[in-house]
Amino acid sequence: MTDQTGPETASEPPVAQGRLRRRGGAEAQRAATLELFYDLVFVPGTRVGKFSTSFQLSQMKMSERNPGRIKPTTRSGYEYSLNRHVLPRWGHVQLADVTYTDLQQWVTELAEALAGSTVRQIYHVMSSMLTLAVRDRRIPRNPAKDVKLPRVNKERRGYLTHEQVRMLAAAAGSNGDIIVTLAYTGLRWGELAALTVKNVDVARRRLSIVQNVSEVGGQLIWGTPKSGKARAVVFPAFLLPAIQRRITGKGSNETVFSSPNGSVLRNNNFRRRIFNPAVDEARKASPQFPRITPHDLRHTAASLAVSAGANVKAIQRMLGHASAAMTLDVYADLFDEDLNAVSHALDQDAAAHFSGWSPGPSSPTSGLN
Repeated sequence: MTDQTGPETASEPPVAQGRLRRRGGAEAQRAATLELFYDLVFVPGTRVGKFSTSFQLSQMKMSERNPGRIKPTTRSGYEYSLNRHVLPRWGHVQLADVTYTDLQQWVTELAEALAGSTVRQIYHVMSSMLTLAVRDRRIPRNPAKDVKLPRVNKERRGYLTHEQVRMLAAAAGSNGDIIVTLAYTGLRWGELAALTVKNVDVARRRLSIVQNVSEVGGQLIWGTPKSGKARAVVFPAFLLPAIQRRITGKGSNETVFSSPNGSVLRNNNFRRRIFNPAVDEARKASPQFPRITPHDLRHTAASLAVSAGANVKAIQRMLGHASAAMTLDVYADLFDEDLNAVSHALDQDAAAHFSGWSPGPSSPTSGLN
């Protein structure tokens, strides 16, 4: 008996109840996040309000009120920040006693030991709870407003070249097709692991991305893709034989990529047993080979697509970003590097038309004085 039954039972999340039903899109997501924090940390019925350490009971309420609105991995991250950092410091403090000065000192202390991105997430948890307390009229204003946060140092991503992708795939042996698929489709790990045979269109070389599987606390959680929307991703022709080998003999509801015993691929297991050793082997053969994670193959897909001339809208659709603006923001470095190529292409196209052209002497333009 395996956990293969997940894809057959996965479905769209139900509509949240209460006032969330009247909201949509980003507003609904933010409202759900705030309500999640309310259920997690506030003791109902208190006049002034204080943070609650009755986490288990509140967690049950949260699950009932906001089904499907918060992704399991996101919720798990919030819960970790709450239990590990927020409640130990603020769990005994009355809301009215939380001050800007104390919050700033707390954030500064966290920044001395933790990465900037981690501190910002912890701050987000705390600030969101206080925002809800303001809305609930438990406190007059949010003391977390204007707290200075540490900078997030963005490390250069490990974009691979075509040659490096092939090198890594070779080092991964029979699992090399997983690496190549990730590097040339831009799928998230959970989308690849949840891909079923019925969602592969061999004739048109398209993958229908309709679900995602994540691992939280050792349990597999099935749901929609990160954006909440399905999408179609085209895979290159050279991948077709590998995809066909994967789906041959499988039922329509079985996953395309599975573990040796037929169960769902788990990121941690794959990374430890296959991916990291393959990276180590590639780095021995080529010291310049970057140290990467499986998610860097998604970034590699974006990089290779940009180099091939794909426009930002096409890359947005491939990656499943909410907007082209998000794609530009995430991969600004790729498009910056592509400016030279654009200039060179324009120069070649215009050269024949401007042969022998001269702008004339450097003097004030006639008629514009």
